[in-house]
Amino acid sequence: STADLLPTFVEMAKGTLDAGLPLDGRSLMPHLKRKGGHDEVFGEYMAEGTTSPLMMIRRGAYKFIYSEQDPCLLFDVKKDPKELKDLSQSPAHEKLFNDFLAEARAKWDIPAIHQQVLASQRRRRFVAKSLATGKLKSWDHQPLVDASQQYMRNHIDLDDLERKARYPQP
Repeated sequence: STADLLPTFVEMAKGTLDAGLPLDGRSLMPHLKRKGGHDEVFGEYMAEGTTSPLMMIRRGAYKFIYSEQDPCLLFDVKKDPKELKDLSQSPAHEKLFNDFLAEARAKWDIPAIHQQVLASQRRRRFVAKSLATGKLKSWDHQPLVDASQQYMRNHIDLDDLERKARYPQP
């Protein structure tokens, strides 16, 4: 998980993490040194436009997907790598499913996260609507260059032109 990158880089640099800075990630150094390591990944999907945040816990052979609006899912990714057989209703996996469900609810406050996502979407719609009012001006700064007012008329920036002249390009 990308959450593991910061702790990994800090360990590689022989630094220490601030105890007051809570992190979900763990160092991947044991994996890099081929000395085992954790077998767990947490995933969060809260992209703009989603109807509800999705959370995922993958531990060992199992992958659990949590959503407030859709049924939760459980897969054995070792036996079913394409995730075609949902085990969430399987009596043999009931305890595992309930443990994952309790862990997800303890880790994430999905209703609060959902409200934050909706608020972010409303802000973005407001900004988009405001920007569309009147004459739309792109935020990408592309200054108009009037070649008739230049001593050297060229479509290439002078620095780039000189670099290409000195160091021929293939």
